[in-house]
Amino acid sequence: MFTPTRLVRDSLRHHRRIHTAVALGVAITTAVLVGALVVGDSVRGSLKAMAFSRLGRIDEVLVTDRFFRTSLSEEIRIPAEADLPNNIEPVILLEGSVTHPDTRARAAQVTLLGLPLSAPSVANYRLGDFSEFPDLEFLPTGASQLQADDEIYLNEPLAAELGAKVGDEVIVRLPAKREVPAESALGRKTDAVANSSRLKVKDIVPARGFGAFSLRPNQQAPKNAYLTLAALQKVVDKPQRANALFALNFKSLTSDQLTDRHQALTSALHPTLADYGLKWTLAKPGYFSLTSERMLFEPSYEAAALAAYKDLKPQPVLTYLANSIVAGTGDAAKEIPYSTIAALDMVAEPTLGPFLTPDGKPIDEIGDDEIVLNKWAADDLGVQPGATITLKYFEPESTHADVKEASATFKLAAIVDLKAKVDPFLSPDLTPELPGVTDQLTIRGKRNADGTRSSGWDPPFPYDADRIRQADEDYWDDHKATPKAFVSAATGKRLWSSRFGDMTSLRVAPREGLTVEKLNAMFQPDPASLGFAFQPVKLQALQAATGTTPFEGLFIGFSFFIIAAAVMLTVLLFKLGVEQRAGEAGLLLAVGLGAKQVGRLFLVEGAIVAAIGSAIGIAIGVGYAWLMLYLLRTLWFDAVRTSALYLYVQPATLVI
Repeated sequence: MFTPTRLVRDSLRHHRRIHTAVALGVAITTAVLVGALVVGDSVRGSLKAMAFSRLGRIDEVLVTDRFFRTSLSEEIRIPAEADLPNNIEPVILLEGSVTHPDTRARAAQVTLLGLPLSAPSVANYRLGDFSEFPDLEFLPTGASQLQADDEIYLNEPLAAELGAKVGDEVIVRLPAKREVPAESALGRKTDAVANSSRLKVKDIVPARGFGAFSLRPNQQAPKNAYLTLAALQKVVDKPQRANALFALNFKSLTSDQLTDRHQALTSALHPTLADYGLKWTLAKPGYFSLTSERMLFEPSYEAAALAAYKDLKPQPVLTYLANSIVAGTGDAAKEIPYSTIAALDMVAEPTLGPFLTPDGKPIDEIGDDEIVLNKWAADDLGVQPGATITLKYFEPESTHADVKEASATFKLAAIVDLKAKVDPFLSPDLTPELPGVTDQLTIRGKRNADGTRSSGWDPPFPYDADRIRQADEDYWDDHKATPKAFVSAATGKRLWSSRFGDMTSLRVAPREGLTVEKLNAMFQPDPASLGFAFQPVKLQALQAATGTTPFEGLFIGFSFFIIAAAVMLTVLLFKLGVEQRAGEAGLLLAVGLGAKQVGRLFLVEGAIVAAIGSAIGIAIGVGYAWLMLYLLRTLWFDAVRTSALYLYVQPATLVI
């Protein structure tokens, strides 16, 4: 009995050759399209997997260029009602070198991580269980964790470069962390390496998961070494200090939750003055002095300090070192070697100003071409107001440890007393701490019988101890680093300002009820403006993995000619099949079927053939994508420089 279904079935069997050709054409077209789309999905999925793998449970990272209190991690607390993870761990994250003393191999640009033993989740880093990527391994070899301060983990790329194995000893070295930059005139140019440490290799970690930890979103396997936090603190001589915070989570968070957590962490971050490397002290003359462990306040820190204490009318001070203070010329010239000079403006605040002459008269202002000497310096040079004074000093910035001397000439405007009770300007507290100088009991030390000298100044700048006179030693004994000369703030900035800053201290006059604690509490800048900001590395990695690059479009573009040729072949084969069946179509019309019915029968046949071809093409396309990825991570490795490309098949892609 004649039915449309039977007619389609018999027609498919009778014209199986032409239908097979059309199905193969459709399969080829589908395979190329599916292959391109699946490769695109796989590249995107692999990037996402790499992001999850190298970051593990780390959602946010705060890394600064200074060391802060490890207890800061305990002070960051997200409100419980936010229902967000509250796991913050202090970490030291630095770049250094590792040497194998036996093989003499040395690896540079090694990422060193100091991890707290108190947090097994950090120290062990069993950072797996990401359901989206069940085929990836996130665990280090073994389930061991750092147990002692003399142990170290190496990841495979680092161990291979060193030729190290479990049980070997390696030496960790770090560049010296200078508080005063080496390019500054007062920064130390030598001692480029900090104390090193010899550690035993506890385990070799595969270069995947946390073994491939990196904050740089590149494809090359990093060289990582993992120590206890205490061990790395010892190497850098920073007990109870860290320079990074890791915000961890123990469950998968959505993009919205990651965004909410970033905002919550930002709101909960409140570093103290100690974390910023700043310190208020009550100077002996009675005023409060704010100083920086880096000696110079960076521009952002200076702006934050001036804004925080503007209501107290603070006085910025820039103290610099003169190689010589010279009066006169030629053979009649007299000079004072190695003297501190303070640049500041007068303020009408008790304890801060104005200057007073020996007879008690105030000096309200210093001109930009004028200088003021204290009475000791004026007597030593034998000068009176109106004399010409020349300062010789090192330029504030140097390159390649090459310091250059410069000079400036001034008119002596006045002479001030050297009695602190009369004039509190004249205080050693105007000079910030400079290791090797302000912490020494003498300048040149004592000459020993063998011609050597005992401990004296060990400054970071070129220094000739033979220039020091007994009068200079006597001044140091009585007044330490009290400035011998003063210039205006504008003059100090013009001569000694640099990219590292132009303020060495900030002075505030005492007031009733004002204490160091209250001054500390008044400093509440935006932490991000001073380099303290959590970076949402997990969210950024996910966004970067999703990206704006249409990988599937790129691969379709690469295969465009194959796709076009396959489509043309399919059309021609289908057209040929229809033309060959023109007589059959006429017969069907002759027996009483309508044109629409005949067209519908042909379309049903074509749809069935296309569906079969598409199914075959999907299978071929997935295999084609797998082969492409395999070749990219093996034979064509140099094209992508990564072996972390895996097949990710999205059902939506196959449906499309």
